[in-house]
Formats: sequence, C-alpha cells, structure tokens
Amino acid sequence: MRAAASLLHCKRLDFQVWLDMPVGLTPPRVTPAGPERAIVLDLDRGRPEPRADGAQPGWLVLLGIRNHGLAPVRSADFSVPLAFTFPGRQVLAAWLCDAPAAEKDPSPASRPAVRVPAEDGATPGSGNPGLVLLAGDFLLRPKDACTIAVILSGTSLAGSRPVHRDGTLASGRITSRPYP
Repeated sequence: MRAAASLLHCKRLDFQVWLDMPVGLTPPRVTPAGPERAIVLDLDRGRPEPRADGAQPGWLVLLGIRNHGLAPVRSADFSVPLAFTFPGRQVLAAWLCDAPAAEKDPSPASRPAVRVPAEDGATPGSGNPGLVLLAGDFLLRPKDACTIAVILSGTSLAGSRPVHRDGTLASGRITSRPYP
C-alpha cells in the first residue's frame, strides 16, 4: 500500500530535442537594445557552411520539457539545476518560447527563466560556456510544458550526443526521448 501511495507523488520531467538544424547567422548589428542577428534558413545543406552573403554557420535547437508526473515540479525540487550542454558548440542565445494562445492556461503556473551563464566575466550570450539552465522560482504542474529555443555556433563533436542534459530532480526522475 505504501508503494502505491508513493507513486502518486512521483515527480517526472521528460525532455526531448524537437529540432536541431543548421542555419546561417548574419553578422551581429548594433541596436539600442543590444546586438541582434538574423537566422537564415537554408534547407538544402546538411551542415552549416559560410555563405556568400556573410552569414556564418550556426544551429537552431528546440528543447521540449514536460511534467509527466503526478506531482508539481518546483525549482526547489532540483538538487542540481536542470542544464543542457551542446558538446563542440557554443550558446549564442537562449530563450523560453511562449505557448500558442490556444494552449495557454487562463491561470498559468510560474514558468522557468532560461539563463546562459557567463564565464570569466564575459557577457551572457557571448558563446561561453555553452550551457543553458533553468533558473528562477518556477512551478510546472502535471502536464505543463515549455519549449526552449537555443542559437548555437560551432560544430557537434563526432561520436557524442548533440545535446547533453545534466540535473537531478530530488524525489523524482528526468527522462528523455530520442530525437525524432
């Protein structure tokens, strides 16, 4: 009886790489809000290459995270924060995508912030250290989901997974599904 009761409170997050595709990145241009880049899609190429228009090779990655457990997951439930690294590639920018209007709950739970930590005094998003983590005080109720978009430069290391997850969920587990 005790085992059945403990299953009711199991915390389980599931993450999946929804998209990992090569793109071109235009050179940064200075704006009042900071440097901006544009993403150039070129569906004919399998790997990013320098382009004649000055766009540099890059990657667009979409990560999906869903609470598949029966209990809510809070930021305080992590003994080690949930983080993603991209071996051989550097993070240029990352953000949490908004859900389409039809999927938004009238009373949404608090959503995680996405942070790209700076290394050695560099500005966040400068490409160091290649890590994206969930931050802030958040709550993901059962069936809640979020999507993280990441812009990368560099090339995946041969023989390694293109996205590596770190993190420990106390009193629960984090699972992943293969890339489609």
